[in-house]
Amino acid sequence: MKLVSAALFAVLLPTFAAAQNSGVFIQAGPLADVLFAPSADGSPTNVGSLSSSNPSYLWNDLNGDRLWQPGEESTAAFPIGLSTQRTSKARLAPGGAVAVGVFITPSVSLRLEGSFQGEHVTEDELGDSSLGIVDRQASSVTDLFVAAGWHQGGSRRTTITYLAGMVFRRQREEVTLSYTYSIPPRILPTTPGQPVLGLPAAGPVTIDEEFSATSYSPGIMAGVDVAFQFSTHLAVVPQVRLVAANQTLSVRPAIAMRWHP
Repeated sequence: MKLVSAALFAVLLPTFAAAQNSGVFIQAGPLADVLFAPSADGSPTNVGSLSSSNPSYLWNDLNGDRLWQPGEESTAAFPIGLSTQRTSKARLAPGGAVAVGVFITPSVSLRLEGSFQGEHVTEDELGDSSLGIVDRQASSVTDLFVAAGWHQGGSRRTTITYLAGMVFRRQREEVTLSYTYSIPPRILPTTPGQPVLGLPAAGPVTIDEEFSATSYSPGIMAGVDVAFQFSTHLAVVPQVRLVAANQTLSVRPAIAMRWHP
C-alpha cells in the first residue's frame, strides 16, 4: 500500500504541474539526525533491581570437590545485577535527503521526500573479573515523507515554507553481544607444611552473537524550509524536520539546494 501511494504521487506530479502551470522543484542536501529516545542517552544505567530479589552468584569451588558448600559463592553477584556503563552515545548520525515537489497554487505545494540516516550506535559494557559483556546496538533508518507545504513570501527572494505530512519508515536493527569469560585461579586448601597448590586461570574466551531485524512503521512529520533565491532557477534552503515514528523522536537540521525549471 505504501509503494502504491508513493507511485501514484510520483505519477500525478507532472499532471498537477501542467494543470496549475506552477512548476516542479527538486532539492537535495546533507542532514544531521538528532535522536531523542531512552536508549540514546549516554548516561550509565543501573539494572540492579532486575536481580535484587533473586540474585545469582559465581561459584568459587574452594576445596575442589565439585560440591557446593556455604561460603563458596563469589562476593560479586552475577553481572545481571551490575551497573551498565555506556561507552558511546547514539544521539547524532549524518545523512542526506532528496525531495521532488510541485506547486498546486502559488502558496501551496505537495512533495515526496526521502531521508537517509547513517547508523546510530550504542555500546554498553558490564561484568566483573570473571565475565565481561559488550552489547553493541546499531540502528539505521530510511524515511519517506509525503507532505504538504504552505509558502509565505510570494515572489520575494526569501520565502518560508511550513510542512506537515506522513512518514513511512524502514528501520534496520543490528545487535552484537560479545561475552568474554575468564575463569579465576582456584587455590586448594592445604595442611600445614604442604606447599600451596593452585590452578592457573584459563585464558579468556570470547563468544560473539549477532541478531538483526528490519521493521516498517508509519509516523508523522513537521518542518520548516527557508529558501534564499539566488537566481531564477536556484535557491539555498536551510531546513529542519521534526519526525515521530517507531516510538522515537528525531530533529533533523539540514541544508539543501533547490532547483526548479
